[in-house]
Amino acid sequence: MVAVLLDGPYPIYSHVQYHAVLLWHSESDEYDRFEILFNLGAVTQNTQKICHSATGAETSICKDMIHRDVTSKPGTQRTEKRRQRRKKCQMYTPPPVQEIGDKQHVSVVPDKTSYPSPRLPQSMHETSTCPSTVRVPDQFDPWAHWARAWPSTDTLYQTRICIQAKGNPDAGVFVNMIMPVACSSILTPINISCDTETEFRLSFAEMGSICRPGTELMNTMRQITALYVGSSKGRHQDNRQDFLVLLVPDQPDCTLDCWLNGNSGSESAIQVHARGVEPASIGIVHDSLRFNKPLIFSKWVPSPTGSTQGLMMECEQLSSLRRQFCRNPDEDLLPPVAARSTVVSAQACTVDRLPFGQSIFGLSMPALLDTLERRLIAARLCDTILGGIQFETIDHVVTALTTPYARPRSNYQRYEFFGDSVLKHLISCQVFFQNSHWQEHDLTRARDKLVQNDRLTRAAMRIGLGAYIIDRRTSLRRYAVPFISQRSQRVPKERSISSKALADVIEALIGAAYVDGGLSRAHQCIRRLLPEIGLQSTSPSSFLRPRLHPIPEHGVDHILKGSLGYTFRNETLLEEALTHPSCGHHSTTASYQRLEFLGDAVLDMVTVDHFIRHSAEIPQGQMTLIKHAVCNGNLLAFFCLENGLWRFMRFKNPIVKISQDTIFNRYLGLRDQVCLSLERGSQYPWQDLGELNPDKHFSDVIESILGAIFVDSGGDIPACGMFLERIGWTRYLQRILDVGVDVMHPKNALQMLSKSLAICHITRSKNKASEATYDCAVSIRDTQIAIVSGCSCRTEAEVKASNAALEILQHTTLDSLIS
Repeated sequence: MVAVLLDGPYPIYSHVQYHAVLLWHSESDEYDRFEILFNLGAVTQNTQKICHSATGAETSICKDMIHRDVTSKPGTQRTEKRRQRRKKCQMYTPPPVQEIGDKQHVSVVPDKTSYPSPRLPQSMHETSTCPSTVRVPDQFDPWAHWARAWPSTDTLYQTRICIQAKGNPDAGVFVNMIMPVACSSILTPINISCDTETEFRLSFAEMGSICRPGTELMNTMRQITALYVGSSKGRHQDNRQDFLVLLVPDQPDCTLDCWLNGNSGSESAIQVHARGVEPASIGIVHDSLRFNKPLIFSKWVPSPTGSTQGLMMECEQLSSLRRQFCRNPDEDLLPPVAARSTVVSAQACTVDRLPFGQSIFGLSMPALLDTLERRLIAARLCDTILGGIQFETIDHVVTALTTPYARPRSNYQRYEFFGDSVLKHLISCQVFFQNSHWQEHDLTRARDKLVQNDRLTRAAMRIGLGAYIIDRRTSLRRYAVPFISQRSQRVPKERSISSKALADVIEALIGAAYVDGGLSRAHQCIRRLLPEIGLQSTSPSSFLRPRLHPIPEHGVDHILKGSLGYTFRNETLLEEALTHPSCGHHSTTASYQRLEFLGDAVLDMVTVDHFIRHSAEIPQGQMTLIKHAVCNGNLLAFFCLENGLWRFMRFKNPIVKISQDTIFNRYLGLRDQVCLSLERGSQYPWQDLGELNPDKHFSDVIESILGAIFVDSGGDIPACGMFLERIGWTRYLQRILDVGVDVMHPKNALQMLSKSLAICHITRSKNKASEATYDCAVSIRDTQIAIVSGCSCRTEAEVKASNAALEILQHTTLDSLIS
């Protein structure tokens, strides 16, 4: 127990100074508050005596060195409960903190040299919360813009489309697409996957301008487009022909009338057989006995007598092919299924004059137009809000704008995950380098205020981003080709959208910019979307900090420098990264807390880079689990112990030495098990790392060294990755991605298996003669199914109990446990 006198002005009663004494029970991590009236002089004289009686030993007086010129205040408290109690005690100027292991002990002497909390910029003081849903403009309709352009333009734009089957690049069908607006930036290839083996590719030639054709030629082009659109459908068609996009064969305009006359309409199957038409040139078959159901011709089946009355046709179902062409992107790709064949009478069938190879464009129209519409929305966003940022691949922006409702799989969630880490990294760099006197908890507070969801939501509404968010679910099987008369009369309305979706799209666009063009493009995107943050240039030269003080010979161990895989230009940074906050005020180095703040953001970026470079696309949910596992403090602490980095940490509090020895002995007993799990195990070693229960400063050393390398290298993230590869972290992350190691936390797995019915009850026991232990019991609807006891920490108890409960649930049914 440590008694702390909190200095500061308080009300005076009867000429006696009013103070508060805070008693901290180090075993239970609890604060108790007592209000006592002291005479100011008596309190000052008896401070050391009070502390001596409470601790049984003289208390070391150490200043938390955060910056060379500033004595530190304590970092962020570990629990909200602790923060609330401190606020209740009205502590205007908190005393310094000594870190002992992963606990924090408060110094008994008030620090008179501490700076007050820094005043945050005015842009950080937006604290109003946004409602769960907000009203935004209707989704931007690019076809309405095209519909208004058709009557007024004298110049049209044309591109040639080629559709080819996968594995057959030499055989392709060509058609010209005519439109009223130039859009060359969105005309990148479109892949249409029908099944696991069948894929068609639509590629576009360079766009060119043409003069608007005359009325007669324009009507011919519209009739040809109607022929393409209706070829794969039944006989009943919409009579409108004012299509927004025209499709015509790739041949001179003067021959279009002749082509239309030769390919319009149909003829009887008997006549087609009599003319000896090649099978590849036969059009879609319609069986009058089956309500003109469209079929695909396979072969003729002659009559045994050779007469035309008994002539039959073997055909395949066109509906199955149309279903494959109009498969929504979120549907699973199925293995190819043998087409169902049917034999029909040639006398009851008619055959379209348009060859089936040309009819394929009618099947691809829904996928083509839906993709173009989404790309046009993204292109409009790039031209307006994003201020002309040139994306190499416009589909990155499309994905970043698409909500999970619109497409449950191919949506913004992956890019939002990337953008969250990128934004955190760039903001962390800015507050770190711009505020060299700020302490770690002040940096964290400033960063959190800048990246909070409410701020991002307000920014999205301020710039009008809501109009570009794609949240309409489209069924390609029911897709209706847009008409000029339909879209030109459309009146936009407002819609409701989740405020979190607005914030997510901001982060998703940042992630899309990073995937498309790296940090520089992400930096441009942030400056356009969040101008109030005032993000400054991230040129590598701005990161480099000159050496201000000479380094003592004993400052940095040469063995350590050789084991990092990186040579420091400014060794002061390495010494700072290894300086525990318990060290006294030193003229050349600060403690590692500021660098640890920066290294945490760098670690996120290295993790994200591995996800992006991985050959297979990893779902957002799985990336979250993997990131939580590999950035876990216990795993980082294990690598710190494994590589002996903890031995080079500078500290002055003897309790830190005791803690290190205890954790190292525990590590020796668990090392073989953990190494085996990391090298060969199919599951993440949650239980073994929980038993290790290392103090926080072990993982802090890894992150602070990362921060030091980042600063010294001028913002070179690959250099930080080399250090992580040297200590073995990268190898394990790559194994998780390649092998598919199960990284789900046992408690989460238990909740999934028990349908969220399992409850963990943790109790703490403390005897005077021994350290505190933790017990954990797992129950489902008041039925206890597992219990563990004697654990060293809450995490270990929770993991062990969850594993025990999982073992039981895997061998019995849930109903039998709760019945």
